[in-house]
Amino acid sequence: MADGKHGDVPLLISDVRQDRPHDLSELTSVRQGSCSGFVMDGRIADSPTVASKVNATVNSQRHRLSVIVFAVCALLLAFAASRWSELLSAEFRMLRGSFNVVLLIYLFLLNIRGWRAGNISYIKMFELDNDWTVWNSVSGVSMHTGFLWSFGCSVTLLLCALNRTTAVSYVPVMLWVALFTYFVWPFKSYFFESRMWMINVLYRILVSPIHEVSFADFWVADQLNSLASVFVDFEFSMCFLVGLGSYSVADLKEMPVCRIATWNSQLILAALPAWWRFAQCLRCYYDTKEIPHLLNAGKYFSTFPTIVAAGMLATAQLNRPHAWQTGPEFHIWLYTTVFRAVYVYVWDVRMDWGFFKCNSFPCSPVRSKHPFLRTHLLFSPHWVYYGMILLDLVLRFSFLVKLCPVIFGMVPGDVFFSILLTMEVVRRFLWNFFRLEYEQTKSMPEDAPTKSRQFSAGNTPTLPHEM
Repeated sequence: MADGKHGDVPLLISDVRQDRPHDLSELTSVRQGSCSGFVMDGRIADSPTVASKVNATVNSQRHRLSVIVFAVCALLLAFAASRWSELLSAEFRMLRGSFNVVLLIYLFLLNIRGWRAGNISYIKMFELDNDWTVWNSVSGVSMHTGFLWSFGCSVTLLLCALNRTTAVSYVPVMLWVALFTYFVWPFKSYFFESRMWMINVLYRILVSPIHEVSFADFWVADQLNSLASVFVDFEFSMCFLVGLGSYSVADLKEMPVCRIATWNSQLILAALPAWWRFAQCLRCYYDTKEIPHLLNAGKYFSTFPTIVAAGMLATAQLNRPHAWQTGPEFHIWLYTTVFRAVYVYVWDVRMDWGFFKCNSFPCSPVRSKHPFLRTHLLFSPHWVYYGMILLDLVLRFSFLVKLCPVIFGMVPGDVFFSILLTMEVVRRFLWNFFRLEYEQTKSMPEDAPTKSRQFSAGNTPTLPHEM
């Protein structure tokens, strides 16, 4: 927006100065080929009209209501699944995938608030129009999908309470169909331009490595890596829907028709997001000849042995129930998973966030005031960075909780696994803040000093719906 005001977020922001103040809210990023970062330039964002302000205020109230309804339905579903685990096992698995998709859209709104507060030029990084349009689009899409998921969840719980075992299994599947129809709706309504932007990005991801890789391409592909389990749950939902033509609901829940018999397709779908990023990294190396892109490709390649090992372990458990923690398949899974977790964690903090690099130590003429961090930090208080480094470590190794039988036995397996999947979505949401911040700071002069300031009543940024 023209006045450079952004989200009402209780954060301290670093105002980077050199000879004069750098208003990063007025910056743009010009794409330099593929995989090569951004050069910042000036821009003036469009201001909303009065009518748009009124509509945004109304939509904001509806959006808050959708958040409340979405959270309540999610809690009720988790409670029902833990109490009636046998009755809702299949439906819970079909609903959790769509839940994580909608949750990530909601969290993206918080990412926008944080980026705006930090004066991070995410608009031009993603090659979008202006932040006013982006905020309204993401807010509207999250509101629509949130209400849609809440409605499907409510109907599922109601039918379950009425003991309509046959009808209840159709609802989560039809919810997937409704969400897919919403995103590909061909008419110019329901934020058509924003949905088409996402579809175009997804198309470029699907055909990787044919096209050059933009920042938006690999960023969205990274989001898909945190939603890899959603692909498996979607396949399970479609298998369940097709199976209803040949089996009863009771048979599908008792027999491993969709849980085990389609392991090959499930493993392929789980590996797809990693393959897309792997192919993008190879394309980046082809375009730039920079070795870090090959190392990044190796990070995503490490996902494939982990997925294969998980499939071997699940298959072994069918014949040998005690294969978990005792058989050779378990040890293969554990070693490959730990190796991957170490690889991706080191890459997170060093390459994606820019921490623990040479300029944090005496080897650089510009020494960071904060050990192990970057020279330029746009968010404050700075202890948040150290907290995020530790939190990312915990979330990356959260799978180790499966090895503790006491904790693992406290809740049903599907509910416990769903909690881990949701934790990964939250980790990606936190990762987004520092990834874009680092992308912006890479264009700043190393010797530019920083000065922290805190929002007060006089300089609190304003989001569109608050105008």
